[in-house]
Amino acid sequence: MRGLYRLYNISVDVFWAMLLFVLPITSMPAVRDLLHINTIASPSVLFLGILAVVWLLPYLIYKGELPVEALPLVGFLVVCLLSLVLSEFINIPTFKFAGIIRPSLSAFVTLLVGIGYLFLTFSRVTTGNAFQRTIFWIYVGGLLMIVWSLMQSGAWFIFKRYPDWMRDFQDLLSLGPLYRQRATGFALEPSWLAHMLNMLYLPMWLSAAVTGYSIFGFRLFKRITVEMGLLILGVLTLVLTFSRVGWFT
Repeated sequence: MRGLYRLYNISVDVFWAMLLFVLPITSMPAVRDLLHINTIASPSVLFLGILAVVWLLPYLIYKGELPVEALPLVGFLVVCLLSLVLSEFINIPTFKFAGIIRPSLSAFVTLLVGIGYLFLTFSRVTTGNAFQRTIFWIYVGGLLMIVWSLMQSGAWFIFKRYPDWMRDFQDLLSLGPLYRQRATGFALEPSWLAHMLNMLYLPMWLSAAVTGYSIFGFRLFKRITVEMGLLILGVLTLVLTFSRVGWFT
């Protein structure tokens, strides 16, 4: 039993690391075909579903605790559910005879996915070591996203075109094409890459750089951290998206 429990913990750790690692991939064709969804087809959703079943539900059943900050979100979820139910009793004009049930359920499922990410993070990141491991895998995924973005921009500015192998690789990971002159990373389009940087990666690296915090022991000249380098590369990637909304944000 002890061996099975250890194997279970290792498997959960691997799924959690993979969820964080593939966050930059937002619209993978294979996931779209598997889940029969249109645009937002992130492989991290697959790992979220697995972890929700094998980790989050058992955690909550066996009296796992969530912070009090989660309570307003639960209230918001209940209000959304009531609105969805009550909308069936309201005569709402449709657009091009499209029903209201399907888009309402789609929006509600999207909300559940977002809450799932938050609750899963609350349940997994409970110690300093768990926090550092979580940050590490986010960094790795973000670094690969930046490297691929810089390769895209380099190919365009040097050759004024993208090699066929680069297009094939992009098609494997994203429903969106490679844009002229603009970096897209693994996202559907450049603005999505800019939003990911603005919402997750740049705030993390900026706060770490300002406070001098680092999950790595290595420092250049005893002051320059890895996070500072990631921040510079992240800002450069943001510039290369040529997303005006991203720049303004």
